[in-house]
Amino acid sequence: MAAEELGQLIQYSTLGRDVGLSPPSIKSYYEILEDTLIVHRLDPYLKKARERLFTGHKFYFFDVGVAQALAQKPIDEGRLFENVMILEIIKQLHYQKKKGELYYWRTHGGVEVDLVWESPQGLLACEFKFSSTLHPKDLNGLKSFLEKYSCKEALVIGLFDKARKIDQRIKVLPILDFYKDYLLK
Repeated sequence: MAAEELGQLIQYSTLGRDVGLSPPSIKSYYEILEDTLIVHRLDPYLKKARERLFTGHKFYFFDVGVAQALAQKPIDEGRLFENVMILEIIKQLHYQKKKGELYYWRTHGGVEVDLVWESPQGLLACEFKFSSTLHPKDLNGLKSFLEKYSCKEALVIGLFDKARKIDQRIKVLPILDFYKDYLLK
């Protein structure tokens, strides 16, 4: 079930009901997966006390091939891509000994940002798209986040041909440009 829920918001009570276990039992199983480095947990970005945000966790597998093999059904390519990108960022931060914390952000209304990277240089919001096209609705989460927080910039990272700016703070980047300009600097 953990593999099938890859990158999804986890509510221990709902998952427990589905499999007939208590929420604390489900939570302890996820803790074992974390302790054995099979999954990495992303916590919600909760910096404004008055805002109603989703407070569950997201989990990403150390290897999407393992996740796909464990899942009982095919996992959406977009979720697999998001998993690969987030784990690559985690690895690069670790290897390069860069400071920073990683989160996701989601409102109760369903507006979401895949990754919020909080570093000494400021906030960076990222949306991952397994696509070479961008639709206006793909920017809703980033725009909403930028309205609420002092974020230096926001990125849409995907299978795009070239980099471009949407506005003053939102950039669209191909994967290699993201690596070169953000991860390998």
